Amino acid sequence: MITVGFSTHPGLLSRLIRFVTRSRASHAWIVFDDRHFRVRFVLESTGKGFHLIPFERWGRSNAVVRTFDLPYPLEDGLAAVAGYLGESYDVGGLVGMVVVLAGRWLRRRWRNPLASSRTVFCSEAVTRILVGAGVPGAEELDPEATSPEDLLVFLETLNSPQSTVHSPQTSG
Repeated sequence: MITVGFSTHPGLLSRLIRFVTRSRASHAWIVFDDRHFRVRFVLESTGKGFHLIPFERWGRSNAVVRTFDLPYPLEDGLAAVAGYLGESYDVGGLVGMVVVLAGRWLRRRWRNPLASSRTVFCSEAVTRILVGAGVPGAEELDPEATSPEDLLVFLETLNSPQSTVHSPQTSG
């Protein structure tokens, strides 16, 4: 099972992202069990780049806000983002989200002018996974203009009676 997760962190950047996006979460990620390493991995994009980290280690400094076990196979979506593994974090794309949000405040739909085609930020990566997996409605999301809150709301409203929503947990 591949799970989509949302979390927050006590750091300044996390608080700033939550404030600017009016979000409950500042970070989006995927978690799955790897049969070869026999460990649960988080696939995420952070200041360290787009990478895998063991869930147990990841959980030491992150507080889970919400997780979703979707009734759709996400493996094709993982394959769609595999080329980003090891790339740096899309700092420009994160900064460009300010333009996207300003457009929303002005009731306009503006594209992210600073997004990179070579790198991803967290919610962009997860959105690309959902789109690549063919999750219904995900194709309407612009990965380069989707915040963690946008993605969280999308998954909450996804018309799927089979989806499982887990309660918030605190790690750390």
